Amino acid sequence: MIFFLHRFYVKPYGLKDALVIATEVICSCECEEKGIPNSDLCSDGNGTFACGVCYCNPNRYGKECECDVESGTGEGYENCRSSNSTLICSGRGECYCGECQCFLRQNPKEVISGPFCECDNFSCDRYEGEICGGPKRGKCICDENTWTSKCQCHKGYAGNACQCPDTNDACMATTGLLCNGFGECDCGKCVCDENSSFRGPTCEDCGICIGDCGVFRECVMCTVFEEGRLSPEECAQCSMLIVVEKKLQIPEGSLQCETLNEANCTVIYYYETLQNGTVLVHVQKHPVCPQATVVKVEPWIIVVAIICAILFIGLLLILLLRLYIYYLDKKEFAEFEKDRKQANWDTSTNPIYKPSTTKHANPMYGKAVQMEYQDDPRPKTEL
Repeated sequence: MIFFLHRFYVKPYGLKDALVIATEVICSCECEEKGIPNSDLCSDGNGTFACGVCYCNPNRYGKECECDVESGTGEGYENCRSSNSTLICSGRGECYCGECQCFLRQNPKEVISGPFCECDNFSCDRYEGEICGGPKRGKCICDENTWTSKCQCHKGYAGNACQCPDTNDACMATTGLLCNGFGECDCGKCVCDENSSFRGPTCEDCGICIGDCGVFRECVMCTVFEEGRLSPEECAQCSMLIVVEKKLQIPEGSLQCETLNEANCTVIYYYETLQNGTVLVHVQKHPVCPQATVVKVEPWIIVVAIICAILFIGLLLILLLRLYIYYLDKKEFAEFEKDRKQANWDTSTNPIYKPSTTKHANPMYGKAVQMEYQDDPRPKTEL
């Protein structure tokens, strides 16, 4: 038996005293010398059984040397990682001979599964605090296409947490339209258009509508006049009976419904409920359109309008001319200012200054002047 003595110190911060701990590590045991080579306890002789454990032969590993390195699994860890994860067995299991063995949960009903322990039956979406809405709605399974946990809903339910009915029956209005044509069915509930006046579970309640006139409007417009916001597929779902009459005779006590079509004409109809619960809508065949009115204009009004137009055009032309002249003056002044700023004057003498005196030079100044005298032809007299 071989011993190794090792010491280490434990010293609190700020104190001089220290605790010395001496340990003896046993590196070999007497039982190792009594090991059984190629023991049957080590996977049919693939290791030495000593001290209650198997010491595997080369290229073998595992608790009982049951794994083979040369089988292509290497250390076994490469086959225990998924392509989109660096964790061995997704961090929720151990790699054993190249295969993942998932951990067990404290709750026996919670199970981790999947080739890389990436799935389970307890991490699916919840509805009303229960996984997949509870056992009556669905259960949490491992999707073999994506290897993720997802809800498998029972018949009658749908959604990521089985929170929705799988049909739109709850969104059908009495008109036979989905959400009365004024909304969308989302998870078994109508989401009415914000721009419409209809509200309620099936978008049939209209606070500003008179009676139920607005409920039947879209079906009347698309069925009789091929107008409105409904598509041909939606129009075919209108369930009420529509009777087109040339001239309506509205019974006493019935409500006359009116609406405008695309030509701004008034469509008239009324509805009644039969004894068997069927809704019957009577529609007048031809809408009532407003008559065009002719406005008579006096001649003097036309003359005054023409004179005013001429004056206006003249004033406009004068204004445009004035603006053009103003533009030219402003442009010329800007050029003058630019030349004035760029001029380089000599500050010693004013270039436009002229002295008040003028000096003229005598060209004969300083030269000898000879004068020739001629005899006076007049007779001389003696005094």
